[in-house]
Amino acid sequence: MNRKGQAWTEEEIEIVKKYYPIGGSQAVKEHLKKRSIMAIRGKAAALNLFFKKGPTWTEEEVEILRQYYPIGGVGAVKEYLKDRSENAIFTKATKLHITEHKKRHEYKKRYNKKWTEEEIDILREFYPTEGEKVTERLPGRTQDQCTAMAKHKGIRKNGASFSPSLSR
Repeated sequence: MNRKGQAWTEEEIEIVKKYYPIGGSQAVKEHLKKRSIMAIRGKAAALNLFFKKGPTWTEEEVEILRQYYPIGGVGAVKEYLKDRSENAIFTKATKLHITEHKKRHEYKKRYNKKWTEEEIDILREFYPTEGEKVTERLPGRTQDQCTAMAKHKGIRKNGASFSPSLSR
């Protein structure tokens, strides 16, 4: 029973068992509207269920991480693992105790390079409609770099400006 005295039905428990491991509390909440997120998490914990975020890392992805993270950090790995978020890359490297070496400064030069007018023009033209996917048009630029520059230049995904004074 929960604090309000509403016992979990077998049907509700089956829904938690089915959806929690693959979608977490939000997935369960879609099927159990009357249960709170905290109640769902509590029941999942009581059932010893865990929500595994994101797809499993393949051996090939881990090898890329081991090869490129030490010399170039997240940005270097992101070039090869485009479907992995920067946060996922950092988290996996941390869990595997992979750290960046001092040679990072050589690779860092590549990622801290000054934006060209051509790159900014591409950002202005395509960021409003494509958002972070504009990185596919800007080799060597990460999603974080594109988002930061778009914000700096006053470019929004919907085309509206943050501030006219910052654009150009």
